[in-house]
Formats: sequence, C-alpha cells, structure tokens
Amino acid sequence: MEFQLLGPVEARGERGPVPLGGALSRSILAALLLQPNRAVPTKQLVDAAWGENPPAGARTLVQNRVSMLRRALREPRADGGLIATTGSGYLIHVEPEQLDVEQFTHRVARAGHLAESGERAAAVTELVGALTLWQGTALDGLTTPYLKAAAQRLEEQRLRAWERRIRLDISLGRHADLVAELTGLADTYSYHESFHALLMLVLYWTGRHADALAAYRRARATLSGQLGLEPSALLQHMHDAILRADTWVVQTIAEQLGCAPASAGMADPSRRITRLELDSGAPVPRTLPADDAAFAGRAEELAKLDETLTSSTPATIWTITGMAGVGKSALAVHWAHRVADWFPDGQLYLDLGGHAGRQLTPAEALDALLGALGSRPDRLPAAVEDLATHYRSAVAGRRLLVLLDNACSCDQIRQLLPGGPECVVLITSRDRLSPLVAREGAHRLSLELFRSEEAYALLARMLGEERVRAEPVAAHDLARACAYLPLALRIAATQLVDRPHRRIADQVARLANGNRLNALAIDGDGDVAVRSAFDLSYGSVPPDAQRLFRRLGQVPDPDLTAPVAAEIAGVAVPEAERLLDRLAAENLIYERDSGRYQLHELVRSYARERALGELP
Repeated sequence: MEFQLLGPVEARGERGPVPLGGALSRSILAALLLQPNRAVPTKQLVDAAWGENPPAGARTLVQNRVSMLRRALREPRADGGLIATTGSGYLIHVEPEQLDVEQFTHRVARAGHLAESGERAAAVTELVGALTLWQGTALDGLTTPYLKAAAQRLEEQRLRAWERRIRLDISLGRHADLVAELTGLADTYSYHESFHALLMLVLYWTGRHADALAAYRRARATLSGQLGLEPSALLQHMHDAILRADTWVVQTIAEQLGCAPASAGMADPSRRITRLELDSGAPVPRTLPADDAAFAGRAEELAKLDETLTSSTPATIWTITGMAGVGKSALAVHWAHRVADWFPDGQLYLDLGGHAGRQLTPAEALDALLGALGSRPDRLPAAVEDLATHYRSAVAGRRLLVLLDNACSCDQIRQLLPGGPECVVLITSRDRLSPLVAREGAHRLSLELFRSEEAYALLARMLGEERVRAEPVAAHDLARACAYLPLALRIAATQLVDRPHRRIADQVARLANGNRLNALAIDGDGDVAVRSAFDLSYGSVPPDAQRLFRRLGQVPDPDLTAPVAAEIAGVAVPEAERLLDRLAAENLIYERDSGRYQLHELVRSYARERALGELP
C-alpha cells in the first residue's frame, strides 16, 4: 500500500487506487499519515475532520470512519493491521517507502549531505526526484484549519527544496536554463524575496543587466504597493551592484545566497564585504529588550537552544515553559542576544501580556510586528487573516528571530508564526502550549528550578564575589530559603544590594522567621513579588481547579495522585485527573513521576495562604 499527501490524499494498492470515501475519511487518514507510526489522539482527528465546530458525538463518528478506512485499506500484516487502536487514539503503521512525505523528506536530507560533501550534481538529482513526488497542492481539497496549517508547512518545505535545487543549479553554471523558471517563481511567489534575488543574479550572469534591474523594480513595486515594505537590504545591495556592474559585490552576494560556483575565486579578498556590512544599508528590526547583566546558569538549556542553529534538521519553533518566576523570559532574551548575529535580517520581540495586564489580540500583535518590519499602518488590512498573510509574506525568505514573550494560549500566537523555515520563533509561557507541539511541531524546553551552583553564581553576580565568598554557607542557605526559584532569589539578592551592610545570614534568618511571601517583594513595586507572580497563574485557572489548589495547600506534602486529589476535592477520579492536568498545564503543580504530582515549596505556602483567605 502506498499513500499520497503531496497532492490529493490517496491510497494505492496492488490493484490501483483505493476508494477512501469523502472528505471526512480522507481528513482522518491524512491526520494519521502526518504522524506515521505515532499515536494520534482522537481529539486531533476530530480537529482534522471538523475544525473548531465538531458535531455532537464526534468521537463516535471518528471511530466509524476509522472502521471504514480499515475495511478499505485491508491488508494482511503480522501485527494485525495498518491502523491500530492506542489508549487515546489511533496509529497507522507505515514504512518510509510507502508514504510520499517520508520519501520527500529522505531525499531532501540526502541532497543536503551530498551538497555538503561537494557532490552538487548528485544533490540536484536527489532534489529533482524529491520535487517530482508532488502531484499538486499538499492535502488538496481538505480545508479544516488543522490540515490547512499542515499543508502550509509542507508547501514551505517544498519551496525550500525548490530554492535549494535552484541555488545548486546556479553554482553549477546553469544560469541561462533557469531564467524562465525563476521568472515564473518570482511572479507566483511574489513575496518570496529569495526568488527575486536569484532571478536578478542569473540575469546578471547571462549578460541581461537591464532585465535584472527591471526584475528589481517589479519586486519593489509589489512589496511596496501591497505590503508597504521596502525590499530587503540584500536586494537593494544587489540592485546597486548591478547598476555599477560591480561583479565583486555580486559574487559576494552569490556566496551569501549559497550559489557561488564551486571553483569561484572571482571576488578580490581585499574588496570582499562581510554579511554585516552587506546588510547595514537598510534598517533592520532589532527590538529585543536589554539583556540581563546578572544572568547566570542555564548552560544546558542554552546549549539545547544553540542546537536550533546547527542541527541538520533545525527546529523553527521553540516554547520555553515553566512555573511563574523560573526565568523563562530572562533565558529567552539572553539567548536571543547571544545568537543575534545568526539573524542578519533582524530580531523581533513582542510582549503578548499573557499573564500580566491586558493580553494582546492576534490582530494587535500582528499590527505591532508589521510596524516593526516597516509596514505603513495606513496600508494594513483590518481582518486578522489578511494581516497574518501580510506578515508571513513580509518575513518570507528572511532570516529572522521572533521572540514572543508571555503568551497565554496557542490561539493567541498561531497567527504570529512565520510560514518559512528561515525564521526561528521562541515563545515563553506558563502554559505548556501542548496544541502547538502537536499541530505545529514546536519543540518544548521545560525550565526547572535553579541548581545549587546556578543559584550561587547568581548571588555572586548580583552581590559580588567577595561578599558571597565571605559567607559561602549562608549563600547556599539563602538559595534553599528561596526554594531555588530564580525570581525569589533575585528579590532577596536585590534587598541585600539595597542594604550593603546586611549580612547574608541575616537575610536567611529574616526569611526563616517571617512570612516568606511577604518578605519576597520589592518595596514600591508590587509587580516584582513572588506572590504577584503566583496570583497571575492562579487567576488563569478555572474556579474548580482553584478550589482543588487551595485544598492542596492544607495537606502536608501529600503523595499527590488522582485518587488522592479526588478524595481531597470530593470529586470522581476522572474529574480529579482533569483538574490536576489543568493545574500542571499552568505549572502550579508539577509531575515528578508518572501520575504523581507535587507543589513547589513557595507555591504550597501560597496555596495555604489562599485557602485561609477564601472559601474552601
């Protein structure tokens, strides 16, 4: 049995095409095939089949459609069948050679290895074979938001492979053969600046300088007229170089585009310009907030994020999640500054206000991002879908870092995700953002409490090495008193900075003998307080979850499982499981083992305080 997703969804057996039924059956099959050999929850199949408004009894209807697919795809297998039932959904058994998406991915990866080893012609052959697998628009005819997002991701992979093949062809000197193809691509994907740049390059190298300048004028008219944007710095520099017939600059640009001839030695080293110099001719968005001068620790997390830039299969969406005060924003901003040079087209930052103050709507967020990219407000559409289209077009082909801080939900950020693989998106949230992992393939970095040595390093940064070395035991005691929560430790250290004659041991005693939540606050700024941070998380969960949370604060360090929570809350076990999952999603509790939960020490104090101040 062979399956096709790169075009209309089809299955083909030894006797030819298999009748799959209507759009519902093909949508469910597509959702299974998008995650081959992995369990797909029934909820995702419902989203794939009906979108945001499923009918009553949708789960039963999914079961019926899966039964129909099993009959249609009946094929003897030693392990029982193509589609297996799992605990929470279904799984389809597929070998890589049975699925066109897997073949496409494999051939593109092989082309990358061949190109890296200098076998450019062989890499082109692999990419041609990969692109031949496409038989139209991916998932053609399936229109739910779930599948439209998946189809868009596949289309971006196709464009990336297409562009890579063209760059390799250019490096092999096949300039004249590419003019017609690139002209069509530049017209079809008019917001994709890379195609305009490559078209200008091959026109220049085939002696058609006037046509290359005309291609730039068409690109500029499209970008300015429809998006209110000027062409990127790279296009502008190429235009200027062609005007001057400056082959040295054109050659440098070709090298940056990755399509210089393998034997290129054309550019005079004394006249070569760097990427930074090349990109400095036009304004580039650089809206990151200031880095934290006292940032300490997190070496493992930084290394994991660094892999985003060096992996052969880089992740383009990362979520940093964790409890309030654990340092998600500080880590994200620090890493963004650390790797800013990897993103010559800019770094965008936006605080979405997810747990503090007013949350930005997707439309407001898109307005802000497009404004940072240079779009004129009077040329922006009103509808959020049109704004999202403009945004994706504005960032297409650009190497950008987008940092979306303090997100509250997947719905708030889904429209803010660029369509192409050139951009890296970093999202911070107290919520786990699980749908983003399931649907958009985001990678999650769960940020934990400080380790002892990280807490000590932060104190040394804030108080000075000499002061901390004078009281090393007290420094470690202070970290323990703050329960290794970075926000709490920063507040305690700031209070010591404000009182340079107070000993660290005195600060420890102050926390031990009083109300720690009262003590861990900065005078004059109610927002910089551990209690305020917890307030925002607590306010984000529904009343029934709040009620369970308050009761947990009154139980001394329980071995918290769903049956225990059910007894504490006076509800059935399935309902207790739902409430625990909601609290864990907001990082008010954490799962230390499968099905076993705990509260952080300061969070337990907060829950107890809430229980005393509110109805049980």
